[in-house]
Amino acid sequence: MTATDEQIAETAERSPVRSLRERLDRRFPRAGTMLILGVLIVILNGLHVHSYSVISPFDENFHIDRLIRSSRFEFVQPDDQTSQESLDEVACRGTDDVAPWPPCTKGRYDPKEFSYKGWNAASGNPPYYYVATGVTARVLRALPGPHSIVTWGRILGSLWLLIGVYFVVRVAEYFSVRRLPLVLGVLLVVASPSLLHASNTINTDASAFAAGAAVLLAGLAWERSRAPLWLLAVTAAACASLDNTNALGVAIVLFYFLVRGVTSRREPGEPKHVRPWRDYLVAGVVAAASAVLAVLAWRGAYLVFAHHVDLRNAPQIKIFHVDSLDLEMVLGKDTLFGVFPPLNGYVPPVLGTTAYQLFAQAAVLLTVGLLIAAFLRARLSDRLAALGLATTAALIVTPAMFVIYNFVFGSLYFHILPRNALAALPAIAIVAAAVPRTRVGVAMLGIVAVGLYGSAAIALL
Repeated sequence: MTATDEQIAETAERSPVRSLRERLDRRFPRAGTMLILGVLIVILNGLHVHSYSVISPFDENFHIDRLIRSSRFEFVQPDDQTSQESLDEVACRGTDDVAPWPPCTKGRYDPKEFSYKGWNAASGNPPYYYVATGVTARVLRALPGPHSIVTWGRILGSLWLLIGVYFVVRVAEYFSVRRLPLVLGVLLVVASPSLLHASNTINTDASAFAAGAAVLLAGLAWERSRAPLWLLAVTAAACASLDNTNALGVAIVLFYFLVRGVTSRREPGEPKHVRPWRDYLVAGVVAAASAVLAVLAWRGAYLVFAHHVDLRNAPQIKIFHVDSLDLEMVLGKDTLFGVFPPLNGYVPPVLGTTAYQLFAQAAVLLTVGLLIAAFLRARLSDRLAALGLATTAALIVTPAMFVIYNFVFGSLYFHILPRNALAALPAIAIVAAAVPRTRVGVAMLGIVAVGLYGSAAIALL
């Protein structure tokens, strides 16, 4: 059978288009996936920023003050009270928390009428997130659009998230994850209550997803000899520098190296792309030391440049001060399993629909099953099994370490919440995307991920 002139002409016309698409796919292999995820994330987060304008109960008023002052490169002292610009943002936005604030006014505010009597409880946090986000938000405020630096800061939360999503897309290549499950796995965590709230409010938690994804990518790239050890060290330090709780992302990499190192020692040369166990030991020590030094470096700098004041009677200290830790605080179920997995979190009234809460709970149950299935379905010599076990171990062990750290350095105790474990969500997204191998498994992931995303978007409309 010979082709007609019309068929030949149509084929010739389509060939340049197909050729161009193929060249673009080769030149930018991740562009299609990022375009899909970028559009979906911007839509959902844009709806959240528009619909949720009040102040988050997670001390966002203090983080706003840090953001505003850091945008002017000011050093916030431990005895500083919240600035007037920050108090105006807080009072005029209001809150859905039980703590009442003075009403919005054109005059001056008395800081003592606000929570913690106006003391900035976030003064000791590392400054990097606030400076990067605050300076950028102040520049963007000069453009047509929102005049509030807080609104721009919340919008920039999507940029932090998209950076992390790009790293997750890169990580997915090491596990040969297909595009559809990858998109669904990312949507599952992006639309979860914990990450959705953190990404769209002013808080160092907004950096956690990008930080955890970056150090995970650096660790896997080092294992495949595609990145030098010094890059892993820098990434681990940057991860922990943005927020101390981001160290959970480093912990996942350390547990992953431990599993791979043990496997390498027992079955030398058998697992694919495995390195000698001594290499994993050296890399783990370097990554851990870099993260610890980064955290201690800021604490040291803060002690040097901050005012030496007695804060023992400060409201934000008194409420969490303890003289000692008991076994329940360190190894109780609320500590060991309080963030496993870190998808649940604060659900503001605007999102408190039955559908969203139902899919949020389904996402938690599905994620637990996928994490367990990751290391039970295959030998630990498999990279996915190692990542599943490492993520599970880090989520259980690291909160106890956070409790000990808070007590040692501040004689403080408070519950470790899912929002303190957001650095684990990149690994969870990979596990969620890579474990389902059948159509039924992908369909189940799709129902929960699309249902969670859709119910959130509808509630925010």
